[in-house]
Amino acid sequence: MQGKKFKYHILFYALIAIAVGYALKLLVSEPFLNMTELNVGIYLDNANSLRGNEYRCSGMIDSSLAWSESEGRLLSVRVGATGAEELVPVIVPTQFNDMNIQKGQTYQFSLEVVEYGFLMAKDLRKK
Repeated sequence: MQGKKFKYHILFYALIAIAVGYALKLLVSEPFLNMTELNVGIYLDNANSLRGNEYRCSGMIDSSLAWSESEGRLLSVRVGATGAEELVPVIVPTQFNDMNIQKGQTYQFSLEVVEYGFLMAKDLRKK
């Protein structure tokens, strides 16, 4: 009888360890968790009102609009819920030139709304 209880205790603790590990994996895999999600509707209505604020968002690269050796890349990024996606311009500075960013790839962004309401990537990670 004592051996059966021991086996159940081991099984119980193993299940708890798996659940905790899974929860930690979810938390670690979501970068920029402490940042506010970009409200695309508000951004599109009046981007200048958000100037100076930092947000996070996840989006798929739609196209590369421009490139400058000194400033970086201007990308068109598709963000929002599936079926209600909107295109927003994101400036990716030269510090990310070593990243191979291509159309159709999904990234998680840490963004700052800068002058003229442009979105500047502070950090980005491929999903």
